[in-house]
Amino acid sequence: MPYRPITNGAPDLPRVVHAIHRLERYYLEPVSTILRLPMPHYRLTANYHFVIAQTLLTAIAGASTTLFREGRNDRQRFEGIIVKFYPWNKEPGNQMAPISGANILYELFRCPFVHDLGINLDQGTHTVKAKVLRVIKNDKGLAWNQIRSLERRQRRLEMKPTLIHREDDTVVLHVEPFYWGTRTLFESLTRDRPRMEMAEAFLARYAHAI
Repeated sequence: MPYRPITNGAPDLPRVVHAIHRLERYYLEPVSTILRLPMPHYRLTANYHFVIAQTLLTAIAGASTTLFREGRNDRQRFEGIIVKFYPWNKEPGNQMAPISGANILYELFRCPFVHDLGINLDQGTHTVKAKVLRVIKNDKGLAWNQIRSLERRQRRLEMKPTLIHREDDTVVLHVEPFYWGTRTLFESLTRDRPRMEMAEAFLARYAHAI
């Protein structure tokens, strides 16, 4: 079953369209395929939970510097795009403040995954553990119909109660709702017309590299 593209709210802005195409081709579409794994019948037994989380975090970071561009540094842009456009209001229970969720994603997942093999070295001996989990049933990944449910903007697949939750000294990130939320973030971002027009003008300066 083919990947379901996101709905781009700025289809008349060619450079924005190209940027969204890159986000989908290099990040979202591969994640959609990897969610099918593991497939033990084909001896594909790894679940790639780290790869999925890292890919989605990288996609958000890339969009924050090319399409969002609000903030004085990478952290402010990364957290800013998540605060403004991640669908926190759709989280079951709606218990986490957007800024808290953005801080957690940056401090416990984005930076440690990129720089420290997933170990949060900046916290020293008081390190909070970060764990990424996937839904694996009977040693198999998601079925195609489950992935298609994740790719529908209006429907959140309630496999886990929240995107992020805490277990004692461990913060857990669930990749299935993260995939849905990342797609929804990008769709909401493209519907911000003034911001997309600014992104179009910004990307025009780098037309030779796109």
